[in-house]
Amino acid sequence: MSLTLYFLRHGQTDCSRNNAFCGSLDPELTSDGLEMAQAFSTAYSATPWTAIFLALGGELSRRLSPSVTL
Repeated sequence: MSLTLYFLRHGQTDCSRNNAFCGSLDPELTSDGLEMAQAFSTAYSATPWTAIFLALGGELSRRLSPSVTL
């Protein structure tokens, strides 16, 4: 039996683009960040996900919710 883990960080935000620490802020993705998220979705759309672990309430959960049942 094997286990494959995928670690995915959020896409670009204004804070990350400017090398700024955003702490507990939850900034929206930039247009580049949205393209990054779409590229990941396209590249891994055929992957049979067993589980997804994420911090709820943030940008990631808002982006996943249309395509993933949480």
